[in-house]
Amino acid sequence: MLRASEDDQIAFHLQLLMNIIDFSRYPFTKMIIENRVGRQTYQDLMEKLYELEQQYQYQKEEGLLDYSSLLQEFTAHLPRQLTAEETLAALKAENICPMLISEFCQIILEKDDRLSRLRSRKRKRVMKEGRRK
Repeated sequence: MLRASEDDQIAFHLQLLMNIIDFSRYPFTKMIIENRVGRQTYQDLMEKLYELEQQYQYQKEEGLLDYSSLLQEFTAHLPRQLTAEETLAALKAENICPMLISEFCQIILEKDDRLSRLRSRKRKRVMKEGRRK
């Protein structure tokens, strides 16, 4: 077990290395390091991701069109320090499971678009009712 001072020194050296490495090509890896995600948590997440990718391929071959349950399973498996949107963007940038990640991003975009349209309709209805008064 490392003493606190050794742990601090390792963290400091890691921060120095992160400052000189171009992480623009590796945003997911950077995210894992910055959020101090442990080895087992990382491995579990990657295993789940590859498992979901296989399920996605199978479901796609079977003609299924809705993969939101896979997205829900993915987000449920994320460590608490990672957000779904940022993680998906980082995975996409690193080209990890590209077809699955693109599908997940599309699901989120469609969901956001539906929410935006609902909010817009509600806003218009509220404004219309306000003019009547």
